[in-house]
Amino acid sequence: MIQKQTLNTQDKADVYHRLGMIKRYQAKYLEAISFFQKSVQIKEMISSINLLDLAASYGYLALVYENIADYSNALVYYDKIEKILEKNPNSLFLATFCNNKGVLYTNLADYPRAKSLQETALN
Repeated sequence: MIQKQTLNTQDKADVYHRLGMIKRYQAKYLEAISFFQKSVQIKEMISSINLLDLAASYGYLALVYENIADYSNALVYYDKIEKILEKNPNSLFLATFCNNKGVLYTNLADYPRAKSLQETALN
């Protein structure tokens, strides 16, 4: 007999994140945003959360907003990632962040800023 167990808060956040990933791959972007936002809301309340894990969730939200050409909301989440990276430097995550934000600025036709971010990603 299988006993029903409840998920802890972190597990719920992870499940919402994975559901967001599924919806993103299905190109159901508004549903993806909803799931990612639920994940982020939970993660923001967990005091012991790994901040890079939270930053990754912000990153997926930014990417989905880019998918629907909502660049202003994408920038909101990229700014949140940047604040986390200022306190928790991680070279691999920084490279990914700079690359993704550089693509956003390319979409906005801000080529000097896009170039600067891409160069930072290489270093």
